[in-house]
Amino acid sequence: MNNKTITALAAACLLSFSSAGFAEDVPKTTTAVVGENVTVEPAAPADPTELDFSNKWRIKFDNRTDTAGELVFLFALKDQTPINVSVTVAKNQSENDIAKLVESALKKTAPAGIMVERDDGEDVLVKFKDRFSLSILTNTVSDLDIKLEKE
Repeated sequence: MNNKTITALAAACLLSFSSAGFAEDVPKTTTAVVGENVTVEPAAPADPTELDFSNKWRIKFDNRTDTAGELVFLFALKDQTPINVSVTVAKNQSENDIAKLVESALKKTAPAGIMVERDDGEDVLVKFKDRFSLSILTNTVSDLDIKLEKE
């Protein structure tokens, strides 16, 4: 895929989100490839009583990857359709490399107003004025430790 196609797909994905949250009318089968290693798609409806909400999350990565794999995060604003953000991770990447990938993926897919930044190289901070849920659905990368903490 060339850079113009990736840029167009990323722009289309970002435009489909409103500043108040994710659009409700996105079909469940829609998948947007945001970059070579990031995919965003609507998630199955989540039970809001099972989601943990905060206005600030820290994602901590530890270790170098032994295998390639995929990380899938569930990102949900209150009363909005959650999305899955999938990040493909290569073998032998450092915790800092993975933090950069996740930071980039969340920056490209989050609605306006959500701040995403790295801290200490291996941590990713995600902040918003309202409470939101962030969880890890899948981690198929071996020897990568991930901790998700509310702040």
